[in-house]
Amino acid sequence: METGFWSQEIKPNETISLDITTHMLRLTTANLGLFPSETEQIGLFCEIENETFLLCKLQKPNIEQIRLDLVFYPNNKLSFFTKGNLPIFLLGYLEPFRQEIKEIKTKLNK
Repeated sequence: METGFWSQEIKPNETISLDITTHMLRLTTANLGLFPSETEQIGLFCEIENETFLLCKLQKPNIEQIRLDLVFYPNNKLSFFTKGNLPIFLLGYLEPFRQEIKEIKTKLNK
């Protein structure tokens, strides 16, 4: 899995599951994108290891984008889904798991 920019569109009534095994996912932004002026609230949810969490609620024109600083570690069962009739776009980046960095430094010092 590459390190760097990550993005994902979550369509209405769709669940995306992620298989992150060697990197951490840092989720930085959720937004509604460019759509007609809908006023419905859209909820963004995350399920980790069979527990569900509401991450944010977005609504045009009041809250179209929200900054996040959420880190998801490798080897967790992770999925995102929405409740509402508009898609949500997630942005963030993947970075090596710190344990992996420590192991690389140890190998380089040998």
